[in-house]
Amino acid sequence: MKRDKSTVPKPLWQKLFARFALFAVLVLGLLWILQTVFFQTFYDGMMIRRTKRAAASLAEDCTPEAVDALAREQSLFVLVTDADGAILHSADEYKEEYEERHESYAHTGGGEDENPYDHGIEQWRIGSYRNLPENWSAFRTALRESETGTTELRGDSLYVWGTTVRYEGADAILYVSTPLRAVGGAVAVLRIQLLAVTALSLILAFVLAAFLARSFSRPVAKLSRTAEKLGGDDPVRFETGFSSELDTLARTLNEAGEKLAEAKAYQRELLANVSHDLRTPLTMIRGYAEMLEDDEDPVQRKADAAVIDRESDRLAALVNEILEYSELTSLDRLPKERADLSALVSSAARNYAGVYAREGGVVRCEIGEDIYVNGNAARLERVAGNLIDNAIRHAGEDKTVLVRLTRESGKAVLTVEDHGAGIPPEDLPHIWERYYTNRQRGGKGVSGLGLAIVKQIVTLHGGQVSAQSLVGEGSRFIVSLPEED
Repeated sequence: MKRDKSTVPKPLWQKLFARFALFAVLVLGLLWILQTVFFQTFYDGMMIRRTKRAAASLAEDCTPEAVDALAREQSLFVLVTDADGAILHSADEYKEEYEERHESYAHTGGGEDENPYDHGIEQWRIGSYRNLPENWSAFRTALRESETGTTELRGDSLYVWGTTVRYEGADAILYVSTPLRAVGGAVAVLRIQLLAVTALSLILAFVLAAFLARSFSRPVAKLSRTAEKLGGDDPVRFETGFSSELDTLARTLNEAGEKLAEAKAYQRELLANVSHDLRTPLTMIRGYAEMLEDDEDPVQRKADAAVIDRESDRLAALVNEILEYSELTSLDRLPKERADLSALVSSAARNYAGVYAREGGVVRCEIGEDIYVNGNAARLERVAGNLIDNAIRHAGEDKTVLVRLTRESGKAVLTVEDHGAGIPPEDLPHIWERYYTNRQRGGKGVSGLGLAIVKQIVTLHGGQVSAQSLVGEGSRFIVSLPEED
């Protein structure tokens, strides 16, 4: 079945490239807007704020020197007049140059009446060289009507701020102005320059986006290709070193690969061990069933039926253990309640002691009273039963099994001990593993799941399991569970 191309996700590098490219376009677009559309606005606002600060400082200390310095340093036109509009002092950034040329012309023999650097000022005062501005009347009117004693006028190309001040001991009017459209030509040039810069930047951005997209997606693609090999026969390792997030993913996948390899190993062991255990009773059942059909001796037929019955029980027990372990491994928690562990262990011991007594065996019990835990009663009785059954099958010549339940440091400790052949040191660390059947071979075991079931149940109860053994002397299995608060 073919997949609809419209539903197939795009490769990671294409998505990364699209996002990097979009980011570059947005950044360049924002730069274009700021440098062309809003540049004049930003410039005007900056000049107005600077003019206000400079004029306010001059209003506090209005002297000829301060006026000249402010006009020169801030590129402002400053005018000081009396109440009638007669110019007391004026200055701008070109005043020093004007005065130098005026003085140079006079020294070279030119008459003052013919001096081209004179402006023909009608209201001339010493130190002044500029006429009253065209908006003077509007400025005077606005200042006169102002309730705060200050005023400001703003046009398309000029900003004016003014107030009344004290100048050389008398009341005066301070007029400060700055042009607002001085960057209009620069903006036009900037637009042309930005066209070229934007084109080059976009090309560079797309190339860089493609490079970054490939660089970032390459380790992900490598992880993906390696992940496709999971489950194969060859071991798989995911490389780390690109980033902390991908390293975490690689480590997780490595752990998953290890668990998958372990699961495959257990699967092979299950097929080898459990299939053997299944085949044996099935073969026995089939063989004795055929003999039962052919044998006419009632005594022999009864013996054959007994074998079939025994092997059927063995087969049922095997299947039940497999199903039980599968169920336990799928659980995160068990339903729990207050459980009388003393009664549960005693019940399990009695059940096995009665059957074992027919074989001449003894189950001795040293069970403390009123030991309670928070747990699942049926599962805990299963733990005790499995341990006792395991000990009976390996009890040794004295056919004695010891079951002990005590309190130790806030924990309930169950100990089941036999005096059999013991467990070799190399096998002891593995006895709790599923399908580990070295000890059960020879017809004594069922599936190799008995102790694995014990460990799984105890783990779900927050407890611990351990074992001690000496070859030729016997084994001791210990279960520790948190006692009920």
